[in-house]
Amino acid sequence: MPLPAIFGLKGHSLVFDTGDTVPGEALFVEYREPSGTVLSPEVFPRTDGTTYVCAISSEAPLPINPAEVAPDPGAIERLEAICASLSPALSSTKILARQAWGDGLLSDPERPPDPAR
Repeated sequence: MPLPAIFGLKGHSLVFDTGDTVPGEALFVEYREPSGTVLSPEVFPRTDGTTYVCAISSEAPLPINPAEVAPDPGAIERLEAICASLSPALSSTKILARQAWGDGLLSDPERPPDPAR
């Protein structure tokens, strides 16, 4: 029996090594890019000293295998630029993971998203 088609949103995320430089409150913001596009990035500081940031959803088709989910062209770079303008702590901090995911399935199985997400 063939597998059914997979539908859902693809998202993009970054994980930063922020240590204790970011307070423990989550942020849900409205952000306008220079192009005029309005996005709603979400910022989640974690107790392990990392900060998870997600935004830029798309309806690109998802592969059956979650390990094959790949970022949309330019999406990670756009997210990095958004983060840099949101906070100096994010612009000067090491990025631990650049990820694309669909319906909770990550392209980087080594670093799953925060369960609170």
